[in-house]
Amino acid sequence: MVVGHTQAQDMTRVQPMKMAAAEALWKSENPAAMSLFTWGNEPERKDVWAVKVPGLLSFLAMNRFEGEVRGIQDIQAEYGPGDYVPPVKWSYWNFRVMAGAGMLMLLLGAWALWATLRGRLETSPRLLALLVPAIVLPYAANSAGWIFTEIGRSEVEVRAHVVRDRRRLSLLPGLEDEELRLHAGVHREPKFGRA
Repeated sequence: MVVGHTQAQDMTRVQPMKMAAAEALWKSENPAAMSLFTWGNEPERKDVWAVKVPGLLSFLAMNRFEGEVRGIQDIQAEYGPGDYVPPVKWSYWNFRVMAGAGMLMLLLGAWALWATLRGRLETSPRLLALLVPAIVLPYAANSAGWIFTEIGRSEVEVRAHVVRDRRRLSLLPGLEDEELRLHAGVHREPKFGRA
């Protein structure tokens, strides 16, 4: 959990659009609420229905219950023309599958440890019955985490940083366009927006 918390803080700093998509955070908030469940309208970029915990996303992002977490619409405006928003529905739900499977593994592991220390593991039919299907949890967490990572770190996110950096002329001095494409891993002219 500590590693995941640290990675989420790094993601908020380095890939803010990915964090905003993982939380379906359409507009910047201070303090930012963490979504437990959101049914969103992705084309209109708004919530239809949501259950949120006030201030918790700010805590996860900054270790304090106050603090701004930037939203999809504000980040999109900062990046300029084009559509840099990853598929929010896929990012949001894969993030929840990853975190949920991780929490279930932690809880089942704690329960199994407690039963073992009390000498009751073999006589705990509910626990034993749950441990067998729990074999899939690490695979579910790993797969969902990988899908979330790759969807959230889409080409458009990388290109947005390249475009923003080129506008500010903050790239290495003397870096030519062809070198830029090679360093960014983009070997063709980027097509901004979705077809």
